[in-house]
Amino acid sequence: GSPTPGIFTRVDSLRDHASGGRKMTLAGHEEQIVKTLTELGDVLTSQPSLDESLAKITELAAELVPGADHVGTSLAAGGPIQTKGSTDHVAQIVDEIQHELGEGPCVESIERDDVFWVDDLDRDGRWPRFAAVVQARTPVRSILAVVIPLGGTSIGALNLYADEINAFEKDDHAIAAIFATQAAVVLAATQQRIDDAAKIQNLRQALASRDLIGQAKGILMSRETCTDEEAFRMLSAASQKLNLKLREIAQLVVDDIKSEAKTADDS
Repeated sequence: GSPTPGIFTRVDSLRDHASGGRKMTLAGHEEQIVKTLTELGDVLTSQPSLDESLAKITELAAELVPGADHVGTSLAAGGPIQTKGSTDHVAQIVDEIQHELGEGPCVESIERDDVFWVDDLDRDGRWPRFAAVVQARTPVRSILAVVIPLGGTSIGALNLYADEINAFEKDDHAIAAIFATQAAVVLAATQQRIDDAAKIQNLRQALASRDLIGQAKGILMSRETCTDEEAFRMLSAASQKLNLKLREIAQLVVDDIKSEAKTADDS
């Protein structure tokens, strides 16, 4: 498939990114960037679940940024920050430590809509509780957390962890930020497709329920020689008395008439 629109523009912009007056040295890396971002865009063709999209995002991020030994994604769409994807248990542990303590580069990245990194966890000093627990429980020593932006707000963070100090260069910051932007597009498209499918399913169920209730009313009208409105009141009364949904009561009525018909045929 073709790359997600805008990918080549964003890759070209990397050439012009300066850090302290220094051009980014991406020679030999641009082909891999385009390849990875293309694969990321192609994720949508398989109509994945949200978990499958997140798994692919972390996998591709680990391939794209050589210094990353472990990758996780954290989402915070209108609620508490949650770990929703990771390449291994180490990334999951570090993500969860940040969420539980409410501090760390991932939390800062989401709250402040920016990139945060740690060159040496032992010497950083900004999140002492987080640093102490991570060093006690995992081999992680340097971190790069990049916001996942969508529509001018942060929906989460892409968290890259390394077992070595000073694992991430300025190049990695820019590349990860571009990747996270494309990841946001994939996540949004995936969630929209899931939401649309759920709406269609709910509509189908509503139509099926209406048809079923209509059948049940017809049966009652025939049996009880009553009006449509009276038949509906009978169903509603049974629903309240038995604490069952109206659709379930209607199903019982229809099943009952089917059972009677079968018994008559067998006799």
